[in-house]
Amino acid sequence: MAAEPAGGALNLAVLHTWLMAEHGYDGSLRSVQRFWAKHYPAPAIRARRRVETPPGVQAQADWAHFPQVVIDGEAKNLIASKMVLSHSRKNAIVWSESKDMLSWLGCHSEAFRRLGGVPATVRIDNEKTAMVRGAGAWGIINKSYRRYAMTLRFHVDACPPRQPQYKGKIERRVRDQRFAIDPRRYPWSSLEDLQQWTDAQLTARSNQLICPATGLTVAESWAAERRKLTPLPEVLPEPFDDVGVRMVGIDCLVAFEGRHTACHSRISASASRFVAARARCRSSRTVVCSPSTSVIRRRGW
Repeated sequence: MAAEPAGGALNLAVLHTWLMAEHGYDGSLRSVQRFWAKHYPAPAIRARRRVETPPGVQAQADWAHFPQVVIDGEAKNLIASKMVLSHSRKNAIVWSESKDMLSWLGCHSEAFRRLGGVPATVRIDNEKTAMVRGAGAWGIINKSYRRYAMTLRFHVDACPPRQPQYKGKIERRVRDQRFAIDPRRYPWSSLEDLQQWTDAQLTARSNQLICPATGLTVAESWAAERRKLTPLPEVLPEPFDDVGVRMVGIDCLVAFEGRHTACHSRISASASRFVAARARCRSSRTVVCSPSTSVIRRRGW
C-alpha cells in the first residue's frame, strides 16, 4: 500500500483510494479522516520534558537550609551544599554552618572528592557567593569562584533567573532529602558525625535507586560516568581566609596566629607570604610561599 509517501507522513487520501480499489469501500474521505483521528490521535503535548545530558558533562549545585539541627546539644541552622551529576544522578551532600565564599569553595571541593572527579560544567543558582551581579548568562561571576573554576577546569553555568526547571535534577534531590535524609530527626555529637551518617545514607540509596537515563542503579551508572570526569588534581585548590607576610627566622620557623610553622631552609631569614585556612573550612593546611615562589605545605595544626 502506497499510503506513506517518501516524507514519512501518512497520506489518508491515498489510503482512501486504496480502500475503494481493493476492498470496495464506498465511504467518503472525511469518514476515513474521522476514523483515524478517533483511533490514532496525536500524542499529548507534555507539560515538562526531562532533558538528559551525556556522561561527565554537567553537575548541578545548590544550597538547602535545615534549621534547628541539634549538634552537641545545641540547635543550629545548617546549610546543605548539594551537588548531583546530571547523567548518573549520583549526588553529594556537604554540611556547612555558613554560606560565605570560604564555605562555598570548600563544599565544592568536598563534593568533587565524593563524586570522584570534576564535570565539564556546573550549573548553579544565582547565589551571591557565586554571582557578583546579574543572573544567568548575563551575570558576572565572582572572581574567586571564577579562578577556582579555571583551576579545576570546569565551566560555571548560571541558571536563568526565576527558572527552577533549568536545574530540576538538583531541585528534586533537595526535595528528596527533606523526606529521606533529614538531619533534624536525630541529635548529633558533631558536624563530622552528621557528615559520616549522610555519606553512608547516600551510598546506600545509590545502590537502590534507578537512574532513568541508563536503567541501571545510580551506583552502577556513576561507576561508568566516573571515567568521563576530569580527574582531581593531587592537591585541590584550598580556600584561605587570611593572608600575611612574616619574616622567617634563622631557625626556619615562621610565627602566624600564635603558631610556629617550620619552613624550608632556603627561604629562612627572608620575608615570606604566609596563608592559612582556619578551622571553619575544615582544613588543617598551611602554605608558606617564598618570594621565589617556593611553596611548602604543612598539616596538623
